[in-house]
Amino acid sequence: MFVGEDRQALVDDLVAAYGRVADGGGPELVCLVAPIGWGKTRIVQEFYARLAAEHQGDPAYWPSSIVEVTDVTEPTKLRKLVKPDRFTVPGGAVPEWFWWALSCQRKADGQRP
Repeated sequence: MFVGEDRQALVDDLVAAYGRVADGGGPELVCLVAPIGWGKTRIVQEFYARLAAEHQGDPAYWPSSIVEVTDVTEPTKLRKLVKPDRFTVPGGAVPEWFWWALSCQRKADGQRP
């Protein structure tokens, strides 16, 4: 469950920024900067879910969620998931936007992504 009025307002702002760009308002850059554990990943997941639900073509290009984990009893499995691992584009789908996810942290083996 996504909670917090301030977090919801942030997602609303991100969706509004997407709308301005989609309407031809020019590019915008948004950076989420906050302490570890604040919920940046969850914000991105909710933003993605809103775009997938509200801004898709027919047939839908993007999966409805970037989170494919079904075992939510282990919360660490949901951490750092900011892009779909894989997805198949349906025939005839036209992407209205693309997903670009950057990671600045090292992988578990110490290497950079």
